[in-house]
Amino acid sequence: MKQSENPLYSAETIAFFKAVNLFCTTIENSQDKSKKDFIKGLMLSLSSLYTAALTLPEFMEDFLEDELETYVTEELYMAVEEIVKQKLGAEDNYLTTQCVEMKYSDTPVLHNISEDVADIYQAVCDALKRLQSEQEQIMTAAMVECVSSFKEYWGLNCVRALEALHTIAFSSQEEDEEEDF
Repeated sequence: MKQSENPLYSAETIAFFKAVNLFCTTIENSQDKSKKDFIKGLMLSLSSLYTAALTLPEFMEDFLEDELETYVTEELYMAVEEIVKQKLGAEDNYLTTQCVEMKYSDTPVLHNISEDVADIYQAVCDALKRLQSEQEQIMTAAMVECVSSFKEYWGLNCVRALEALHTIAFSSQEEDEEEDF
């Protein structure tokens, strides 16, 4: 397959990885950001990431003999989760009915924005690192996995986190009119 025909090199895939980079740097460079700026940056990067994922082309399954390498360790996952948790404080928790656990409950389920963000970070950062291998079979398998996991869980995590962040951003604006988003 010519490089120009390969979906790995499409404008949509490149735009997706630009959105991944924005999302990752929003989290990784958050230490000097105010809570308000962090929330705004996270909302912008999550919405860009979701939109870019929706436009990704189809990737043909390319079977690998070995499993794909994992780059986001448990320690890094927990560090990302902690960054978000510290920035949001008590507002990290939210109730949702849009989750698998709801089939076992008749009341909303408690979720955390920090866990949603860490799940997303793990999926997209692993895909980004795998893409840097420059081995087309690995790159294609990484994109197949990333798109599949978007459809299965991290796309929904993205939407739920955005909804919770929207509520934080604009309910606190009503309480404190001097901080505009």
